[in-house]
Formats: sequence, C-alpha cells, structure tokens
Amino acid sequence: MKHWKPILLWMLVLLLTGSACQLFDQITNPSTPEVIPHSTYRPETLVPGSPVVETLTSAIPLETQLAATLTALAPTLSAEPGTPGATSPAPPTPTSAAALMLVAYAKEGVVYLWQDGTARPLTSPGSAVFDVVLSDDGQWLAYTRQVDDLRQELWAVRTDSTARDGNRLMSSADFAAIDPAALAVLPHQVGWVPGTHTLAFNTYQIFEGPGNIPYDDLHLINADTFERRTPFLAGEGGDFYFAPDGAQVAFSTPTRVDISNLDGSNRRSAALTFEMVLTFSEYMLYPSLVWEADSSAVWAAIPPHDAMAVPVQPSSVWRIPADGSPAIQTAEFEVAPLIGFELPISADTQRVAYLAEIGEQPTAQLELHLLALDGSTDEIIHSAPYMDFLSWSPDGRHYAVSVGLEQALYLGEVGGSFAPAPGAPVGVSSLDWLDMQRFVYVQTGDSGSTLFSGSLSAAPQGIDRVSEGFITFSVP
Repeated sequence: MKHWKPILLWMLVLLLTGSACQLFDQITNPSTPEVIPHSTYRPETLVPGSPVVETLTSAIPLETQLAATLTALAPTLSAEPGTPGATSPAPPTPTSAAALMLVAYAKEGVVYLWQDGTARPLTSPGSAVFDVVLSDDGQWLAYTRQVDDLRQELWAVRTDSTARDGNRLMSSADFAAIDPAALAVLPHQVGWVPGTHTLAFNTYQIFEGPGNIPYDDLHLINADTFERRTPFLAGEGGDFYFAPDGAQVAFSTPTRVDISNLDGSNRRSAALTFEMVLTFSEYMLYPSLVWEADSSAVWAAIPPHDAMAVPVQPSSVWRIPADGSPAIQTAEFEVAPLIGFELPISADTQRVAYLAEIGEQPTAQLELHLLALDGSTDEIIHSAPYMDFLSWSPDGRHYAVSVGLEQALYLGEVGGSFAPAPGAPVGVSSLDWLDMQRFVYVQTGDSGSTLFSGSLSAAPQGIDRVSEGFITFSVP
C-alpha cells in the first residue's frame, strides 16, 4: 500500500515522463470538466524510541497516555448533524455499484463525480482535499479537507445530492479533542464498513518535524444518522481491514495482527505475532491484510525482520483463521532488499506478488514473481531495472505493474500474457480497478498529472488533468 521509493528516483521519473499530458490532449475532449482524483494515502509512523519521539513524549508510556485521554473523551464524542444547509439524512437504499462506472476525484480543492463519461462537482471550491472514498454502493462520498497546515476536517456528501459539500462529520475541533495535548490530530485511514453507510477512520498525531505516531484507534460515523462512536480506543486497533460480512475487523500493527467483532466483542488479540520489520528509518511498517470471501480467515504476507541480513531472511505467508484457531504459515520466499515491504495479496486469496533481486549490484535487476499462497507454484513474470506492482483486479485474474524508470503501465494475466497496456501509457504511479476489466489510473509528467480510465482491451479515456498539485481518486 505504501510506497518506499527514494526521492531522487522519483525526481528522475518525473524528468523521464513528460509525455503524460500530451497523451491526454490526443485522446480526450478538451472540454472535459476539471476533476480531482483520490489515491490511497497512508501517513508514515515514527518508531518508538527515536530521538523525536523521546523528545516529544513524557516518561509515561504513550499508549497509556492515549488510552486514558480517549477513555475520558469518549462520552463527549456525540453525533452532530453536519453544517447548516448540509445534506439531509436519508435511509440507505441497497444498490449495486458494480455495473456503474463511478469515479470520485479531487483536484484544486473541488471534489467531482465522474460517471459514464460525464463529470460534475460535488463540492464548492475550497482548500486542498487529500482523500476521497466512495461507499461500495456509490451513494456516499467521504473526503478530508485541509483547514490549515496542521488541521483537517472530515466530510461526507451524497452522490445524488444537488446540494454542494454535504455534512461535516468531524471538525478540526473534534479531531483536536481526541488528544488535546497533541500538536495536531489528523485522520489516517478513511473507509466504509462493507454494505453500510458507516464511515470508519483512525487517527495519528503529528509533530514539528518528520514522521508521526498513529493512535491505532477506530472511530465509526453513520453518514445517514450522524451517530458517532469509538469502539476501539488508542492502542486497541491499528490499520483496519473489514471482513466482507461487515461484522468483523482485522487490525494490522508493526508486530501483530488482531481480529475482533466490529462492536469490540470476541477479540482475538495477537492472532499472529511477528518481529517488527526494520525499515532503516524512523518509520514503522503495518503489513497489509486480505480477507477470504466468506470472512472465515485473513491472510498476511510478512517481510523479513532485517532485509539486509546475511544470510537472507525470508518473507512468510500466513493464514489467520477468524475462529481463533492458530495461524498457519503456508509459504516462504525471498524478496529484494528494501523493495519488498509491500507484498500485495490477490483479492481471491490465491497469490502474492513480490519482487526478487537477480544479479549483482550495480547491474542487478528486479524480477516479478506470482507465488501461490500455499507455496505450490512460483511464476516468474518479468525482469527490469525497476518495477512497482500497482494492484490486482477484483477477481485476482489480472494485475497492473509500473515498469522501468519511465513507469510504463503493463497489464498481466495469471498464467497468461504480460504486455504494455493499450495506449502504452507511461508515468503511471497509482491504479485502481473499477471491475474485472476496467480501471482508473493517474499518469504524471513534467506538465502535471492526468486521470485516465482504461481497460484490458480498449484505448484509455482522459477524465481530467491538473498542471500543478495532485489528483486523488476513488472507485466503489
């Protein structure tokens, strides 16, 4: 989920990918409305014991301070119905967004909804928007808006509403109340509980310097009724991953995986434990998790504790049953040093993608592998000096990869082809799938960033672009 790329490499990529907006001019209508897309953003985290943390925290353990603060504040987190003129609550109407080609995106302080080739604004112009997240039925859109350099707000708007902006679910004052002693408290992850209009988020605190510390909490707000509750206080959560049934949640932390019912009952603490992954920086790694479709288990691929160790330490694959029975290790593999922090597991929980290193420095290359989660097969796909696995399709049959310093978009099929995407786009750094065939991606060059929709077989269609700043996007 998170990208661990050197800054100098990114600067070189920008220099090499200036054709993005030229391609946009060739294949899109110049009159397309401006739009803002959403990319997955995950703040980095400070390792406890670093000089910054020791300077900014007292002798009382941080987790103890945070839990005590949030316990005291929990009764005050009552729901409030947004801002004057905001969208009125409406009961959820179950619909399928799978057949809809919906893309929400943000650009230059405005949030847009793009549907079947037409974009319309959902918000008035304002300050920067960092995250946009569509509910799985496409009826609600949540977004975070900057207030100033240190503060943000959390909003939600119905996608079928004619009123702009929607409801302010969390003001900057609400975030500050989570920990009054912090310089600032900001939203970290933002997402929807599957099959509901309940918005979930966790938070982190920032300092006057690099890095931050997550609270590892979880807050829930019903967008229809404005009811707000905090089922998991500081230190009780982590990066959250909801089971498909919406009744359970798995938490990833730097040293363990926990599973719980969403209401906090039936907690299965330390369902999996592991050594903290050394990132050779002040940041900690929270491994990604993927649930099985029937919500019976969650899978994790854990990088080695020390990627630079000799002999090489393997990464490991684990199946973690939701019934509380012991986690089972199913495979081991070796990843490229300092590249293998992100180990994406397919949505069908059949494979994990990873990058291995072949050859010796300075001419070593990266080699893309698709490993069966049970370790039975390990398919070698492609090698190049640089690659970044972008994402799996929802059915786990196809995948997207950024190849080379030019970040050329390649599409692959499990057991089949691996080739440049239609239109041969370059400068691609983020991509998400609309369905099993269609996807949305951002293409970046020295003239700005462009949002495209593409498919396995058709040429890409331009949605919008920005000459300065960024585009963030979301699909249901």
